[in-house]
Amino acid sequence: MKFLNTNTVLLLTMAFGMIGNAFGQLTFDPTINTSISTHLLNDEVVLPSSPIKSQILFIGGIDTVQTTATYGNAAGQAIAKQWHDFIGVTPDTLNDGEYWISVNHEMISTDSMIGDGGGMTVFKVSADAKGMMTVENQTLTDGRSGKFFNVDFVNTVGETGMNCGGINSGVDGRIWTAEEWFRTSNASLGGARDTADWTIATDLPGDINGKTVKKYQNFNWFVEIDPREAVAIRKQYNWGRLGYEGGAIADDNKTVYMGHDGTPGFFTKFVADVAGDFTEGTFYVYKQDDAARWVEIDNETFDNMLYLTDTAVSHGATIFNRLEWVAIDQHEIYRGSFKTASIRNISLTAPYMHNGGMKTLDEVMNFYNNGGGVGAGFNVPHQTLPPDALELNDIEIDAIINFMQSLTDTTNMTSTAKILPHFEDSINWNKRVTGGSY
Repeated sequence: MKFLNTNTVLLLTMAFGMIGNAFGQLTFDPTINTSISTHLLNDEVVLPSSPIKSQILFIGGIDTVQTTATYGNAAGQAIAKQWHDFIGVTPDTLNDGEYWISVNHEMISTDSMIGDGGGMTVFKVSADAKGMMTVENQTLTDGRSGKFFNVDFVNTVGETGMNCGGINSGVDGRIWTAEEWFRTSNASLGGARDTADWTIATDLPGDINGKTVKKYQNFNWFVEIDPREAVAIRKQYNWGRLGYEGGAIADDNKTVYMGHDGTPGFFTKFVADVAGDFTEGTFYVYKQDDAARWVEIDNETFDNMLYLTDTAVSHGATIFNRLEWVAIDQHEIYRGSFKTASIRNISLTAPYMHNGGMKTLDEVMNFYNNGGGVGAGFNVPHQTLPPDALELNDIEIDAIINFMQSLTDTTNMTSTAKILPHFEDSINWNKRVTGGSY
């Protein structure tokens, strides 16, 4: 069997009939026979037919994109960037069965034609009656013609970094890209060669317009793009600077929920004053122990948004461990999900759980053996663990604990660090001392 490099190849599912209601979500037919043969002597595995069709449309690192005049170079062509991640779909409301596709590139590289850092590619497809798609030729208003187009960040809002997740509005198909990898200095920008200070030009209210920041501080904002014209519209300085991964826009076309892929991580919300206009509105951080659950932060004061981690902590925001994708289902937000930390050295890292509420591994095992939070009587509507008791006996529990303890590795734990990481944006963090207690 031959495999394609999934970092460079875009395989797009034929699910466009569902666009507008469930971006990125497919409903599978429960009547499909999913049984497979279990004969161990077979030299091939037979899987049931899938309701999904796939088709290769775009290959990063191979296909050519049309570029704008960048870094003093004339507009032309270049090999597309790669490492695809977020894929957005924007319906053409004037032409049924036609869509603009927006693709994030996590690869950070120097590129004198496309632009340094990360990037995005956009193109338009049409679907026939059988769902097969054709990449259409286009001519944009800036004069570029072809099938694939580089999104111009350099000449509009400034470069981006590792373009990972994003937002695809289910209301109207608008697209925002996000950069999960948080930049802490110009040296951390990787592929960006121009590290001169950046002066912000924006239509956002407050004291933001005209502010001059370090180059790296112009990274890690949500950025809206126009896939129709392959150009960036604005960086959402009023949504705060964090290592964002994904987000979701509610049906009211005013409320935006955002997931921060960081530790400490924060769950944030922006509510526009006017539906569809995300230039003015109120910004909030989630606070579990607050009666209203959301605490307002003045987003017209730029420093609050630029140093959002410090601002959120000072407002008592609830801290999460790497919130990533956010989805809305029946107007309910899936929150509280986080990446599970490594269990290496777990015998040395008590107390346990996200809130430090358990002192021993025996307590942790008993908690899960009895069905987790739901089994303990807590209201955890999105718990992925079944609430049923696991019915492990004491011998089985001890075996699991012994296994976890076997992952202890004290290499390099006997000496004290000489220095700690420096954070240009977090003065208080830089006051930490080696060997101190926190």
